[in-house]
Amino acid sequence: MPYYEFIWTDTALAKIELNDVSQDEVEAAICHPLKVHTSASSGRPLAMALAEDGRMLVCVYEIVDELQILPITAYFTKARS
Repeated sequence: MPYYEFIWTDTALAKIELNDVSQDEVEAAICHPLKVHTSASSGRPLAMALAEDGRMLVCVYEIVDELQILPITAYFTKARS
C-alpha cells in the first residue's frame, strides 16, 4: 500500500460530507484505485474505487508532492442500466 499524507481542508471535508462519503473511504480509494483518470472539468487526477457496499466512488485530488495528497471532492456515481 502506498503511503500518503492527506491534507484535508474544510472545503474538501464539507464537499465529501454533502456526498455522504467518509475520509476513510476517500483515502482508501486513492491508495487502492481500480482506475485512475484525469478529471475532464478540472484536469486533476481522479481515482475510482469500489466502496465496501459496492458503490463506485470517484475521488478528485491534487498531488502536492510524492508523499502528500490534497483531496478536492469525492462522490458516488449513479448506477448505470
